[in-house]
Amino acid sequence: MKKRIRMFLPVLVTLAMVVTLVSMAVPASASEVQLAKDTTDPFPPNYYYLGDTIYYEMTVTNPGGNAYTNYLDIVEDILPNGSNVTLATNVTQAPGQNNTYYQSYVVDVNDLVLISGRWRVVNYLHVEGTDSSDDVVNATTSKSSFILRPSINITKTVDFNGDGVYTDLEANVTGSTASWNVTVCNNGYDPVYDIVVTDTNTHNFGAAFNLSVGECKTFIYPEVINAGKVNNATAVGYDDLGNPV
Repeated sequence: MKKRIRMFLPVLVTLAMVVTLVSMAVPASASEVQLAKDTTDPFPPNYYYLGDTIYYEMTVTNPGGNAYTNYLDIVEDILPNGSNVTLATNVTQAPGQNNTYYQSYVVDVNDLVLISGRWRVVNYLHVEGTDSSDDVVNATTSKSSFILRPSINITKTVDFNGDGVYTDLEANVTGSTASWNVTVCNNGYDPVYDIVVTDTNTHNFGAAFNLSVGECKTFIYPEVINAGKVNNATAVGYDDLGNPV
């Protein structure tokens, strides 16, 4: 009898372990919550400049098809500078119920992040709690906004002595041909569009053009010089909001 008992005990233990593993594998029902975050500014494209104020509108919803009531311990807005703003605590939402919250933020250069080649600020909405089935409710959503810092520069140099070197000041004899070099560069952080170049020589620089970040465009044209002169050039383009650069 002792031998039979000793042989049977390991089988019982093994079966108990199998039953335990199976019971652990049964998934619990997942809780539900929906988050929405947008801006309410009069700029639908979601573009801003440094120092602008962004106004956020945030909605927290317990979907109508959810079977459980949500008990949210905290609803918070995480600003682009990393600080947390508590919007509400101890919020009870029955299925189909929603709550809307508002928060503002002033754009600061120290909060910018580079995403896919464009500088932005990112604001997060976060909620956490439980529901009436004791499942965890934890969700986060974000809103990314473009921050514009456009800039272009223009340089004008001349080669008047034919050595191929362009400088700010050149000398030669009357009636010689000067070669003017006009270069426009995008030295900002965003594209600039429809750039038009003009100068006091009234030279025709052709059609308007765009410059991506770091891109330059150079124009070179000749002029016979019969007296000393200064030639001024100007470049004007537009940013993503249509404002002049």
